[in-house]
Amino acid sequence: MVATDALGLSSSPFVTVNVRNSTQQTLHVERIDAVLIKKGGSRVQARGDVFIYDAFGAPVAGALVTGHWTGAASDTFTITTDATGKAVDYSNSVAAPSGSVFTCVVSGVSKSGWQFDSGGSNQGSVTVP
Repeated sequence: MVATDALGLSSSPFVTVNVRNSTQQTLHVERIDAVLIKKGGSRVQARGDVFIYDAFGAPVAGALVTGHWTGAASDTFTITTDATGKAVDYSNSVAAPSGSVFTCVVSGVSKSGWQFDSGGSNQGSVTVP
């Protein structure tokens, strides 16, 4: 593009544009909130709220989250994130004494066309009072 003024002087602006194309977007575990649920008597259960976000801090819907519970409970899960990027799992219910710890551990996250960045925190815990 060339611009010419009333005196016939012309100029051509130069603009540099850098484009970085990537075939895959990245997603990660933003955080895991672990909450204790009293079931009656000495029985308790934990709920793990897992939040999956993209590299720009936006929630990712439809991501498949796999993981397991350790400590007071021991089971596995495969859950899918909703529109808010949140996936919820409940540990098995156990009779756990005070000081017992439930830990929700995410071992993997997948979504077609996306890459999982496992560099962040992948677990959340809650302790029985």
